[in-house]
Amino acid sequence: MKTLFKSLAVLLFAVMPVLASAQEKKLSEKLLQQFTEIVSVEHDDGTEIQVFHMPDKDQYYLQVGNLGVGTDVVQVNFDPVFILYIPLGSTLEEAIEKLAVLKEHAKAPRGARMETQGCLCFGFPNEEELEPVTVTARRMILTRSLEFSVTRGDWVRAAFIERSDMNALYNGVKFYRKLHPKAK
Repeated sequence: MKTLFKSLAVLLFAVMPVLASAQEKKLSEKLLQQFTEIVSVEHDDGTEIQVFHMPDKDQYYLQVGNLGVGTDVVQVNFDPVFILYIPLGSTLEEAIEKLAVLKEHAKAPRGARMETQGCLCFGFPNEEELEPVTVTARRMILTRSLEFSVTRGDWVRAAFIERSDMNALYNGVKFYRKLHPKAK
């Protein structure tokens, strides 16, 4: 009986890594996709917004960041997993044009709204999960910002990008285009 138990235990320990690596590979294919970071802006609190290119999907994206949950007035940031992505286009020119539209919208009067498509998802963007995203121009005392919001029932999920950060992203993508003139 002891030898049978030992044999089963050894067999189990020999087979477990093979089974675990097979499952891990499927999960890693979904989560670890290849992307090229074009430009990013990181804040002191650890939040980051960026523009990146995914060659597998041949698409440029704006990563707005993690969204807060709340109402139009109060937002609580506690979701570190789901990130909002805005598709910018399949070429650098399209990405620059879309960023220019967003940059100009930050100058609009307070409360001005526009709608774009985006996906709120785990890991990397999924084109099948696109949904409407409302972009609202906000003004505080000394700053202007854009609010990217997704409405889910009674709750509003929102993230904010300051106008200076939008300018930095726009200028960074234009500079990237000058450095890499052959990039699509």
